Formats: sequence, C-alpha cells, structure tokens
Amino acid sequence: MRKAQTGSEYLVLVGGVIFIGILMFLLLRGQLLPQAGNRLQQGSSKYLDEFGKPYLCYDSFDASGDESRWKTNGGLWRIANGVYQQEAVDPGRSLSTFCDSTLGNYSIQADVKHGVGIPGSSAGLLARANTAGGYVCEASFNKFLYLRNCPTWTTCALLASGSLGASFDAAKGYTIKFTLKGPSLTCSIGGSSISATNQIRTVGEVGLTTDSASASFDNVKVASS
Repeated sequence: MRKAQTGSEYLVLVGGVIFIGILMFLLLRGQLLPQAGNRLQQGSSKYLDEFGKPYLCYDSFDASGDESRWKTNGGLWRIANGVYQQEAVDPGRSLSTFCDSTLGNYSIQADVKHGVGIPGSSAGLLARANTAGGYVCEASFNKFLYLRNCPTWTTCALLASGSLGASFDAAKGYTIKFTLKGPSLTCSIGGSSISATNQIRTVGEVGLTTDSASASFDNVKVASS
C-alpha cells in the first residue's frame, strides 16, 4: 500500500513547489543572470568585449526617458528614439558621466553623430573624469581628432591632435574609442588614432561630451584594457 503523506512531508512538498516557482520567476526576469553594467542580455555577443568578457558598463539607450544612471553637467541631455541626445548648442562644454568612479585602466567606445555646431565644435568621450575635470577624446566638425587633459571643464590642454581626412563627415556618424592603460592614452576613429602619455589622472568615471554642438550617442561600451 502507498504510504500516506504526513503533514510535515506535505509542507516540504509545497515549499519545494513554491521555491521552484520563485526560481523560475527570477530567471525569467534576469535577476539571476550575470550582470555587468547596464541592460545586459544573456546569450548575446553584443554585450561581450573582444575577449568574450561582459562589459564593465554598457548602455544602448533602449528605454526612452531612463537617464537615472547618468550625471549631467551643462547641456540638455535626454534619451529618445533609442539614442542619448545632447540637444543644446550653447558655447562651452557639456558632459554626462556614468559607471564606476574607481576604474583606472579601461576602454570606452560609442557611436556618435554630430547635430548642429560651428566648424570647430566637437563631440566625443570622457575618461578618468570627475566633477573637476578629466581626459577628453573627441572629433570636430572640421575633421580633426583631439586628445585633451582638462584640469577643469572650462580649461582644457591639448595633448595630441590629428586629421581625420577629407572624407570624414561627423554628421553621418562614427564610432570613437578611447583606451587608457596606465599613463598611455589612445584616441581613435577607424584607422585614425592619436596617442599621448599623461600621469595626472589615474581613476575616474567615463562619459560623453560635446563642445558648442549638439550630438547623439549610442552603444556606449566600457571594457577592461
């Protein structure tokens, strides 16, 4: 004859069913999946760096209006239509930062498209940044690539520059990458790159910047270098 279940056995059975249900719910919501940065999805190489590791931070700006993880200084920043837009064209530098302020050696890249601006205006990336200043890797409307150290966000010293060639069109968009390893700094777009050595800054946040221009940004990726 089949043994009748005792009250305690019944409670164990019910508890097991509830546990499995909660586990499945969390898995479906992604709560138990590996996370690195922002809005990661399992099983997609889109969220892995060139070595197959999850990005330290990532934002594809899929959720319109979700700017909560970004800290802005100047400009008019908002997420819309799947991109992060800086819409102001006032003179001066605007910036938006995120990620871990204790990071030191890393690379950051993003897809950038210039909007409205004057020939010398620019847009690009920030690294080892804080409220006082940071490093800047940016491209200008006049087809130049610039690498700068900014002791403050209103005073920036040029570390290196280089021509992007006559065919470069900032308004059509480009992917820009900034790599930092110790004092070595490299700023690149496609096959064009500039480098400098500077030891003033060792850690800080990553971010996006414009100087006297509007621009849109997408697919921000931060990886160990």
